Amino acid sequence: TTTPTKEAPTMSASTTSETIKSEVNSVDYSTNPTVFGKILRNEIPVTKMYLSTPALFSFADIYPRATLHALVIPRRFIPSVLSLTSSSSAAATTKTKTKTNDSDSIKSSNIELIQSMHNLGLEIIKQEQPIAFSKGDYKLVFHVPPFISVGHLHLHVLAPVSEMSWWNREVKYRIGSWWCVSDDMVMEALRKGRRGVW
Repeated sequence: TTTPTKEAPTMSASTTSETIKSEVNSVDYSTNPTVFGKILRNEIPVTKMYLSTPALFSFADIYPRATLHALVIPRRFIPSVLSLTSSSSAAATTKTKTKTNDSDSIKSSNIELIQSMHNLGLEIIKQEQPIAFSKGDYKLVFHVPPFISVGHLHLHVLAPVSEMSWWNREVKYRIGSWWCVSDDMVMEALRKGRRGVW
């Protein structure tokens, strides 16, 4: 087993390990009460680490539901997709330019976060399941509370979907259900001024 280190493999060759160290060290993991917080603090090991960036960490799901079942998490603590906000809802309650700019920044930041999670998920699939990637035989999904096992935002990276059990493919990870949404759905909701889901 391995534990996440500050020297984890990076997605971008242009990012130096010193940059990653400084970015990673700026995140306070002590306030994260979840099992993912323990992983980030190196208190418990992961079975396999995948790619890492200054903002994101990825590792194998302890209970894999596909040949490749990775989790991509933000290093900063965000409880779930329902914790993501958009500018429209925040801007509607304020009249000051500063607050509107802040809410625009939050919206942009959250969309960029989900986009970066999406990109890292695709990179993992390309490396670990290149045939599934080339065939589009994968899913990138979030579960929606209360249908989450860990209260820290995490993207499920699943491939190949065609080899998953019927239950997992058509029920547990069914995109568009009350309990499961795609990363694209989350970004679209944020762009339309809604919370991270509906």
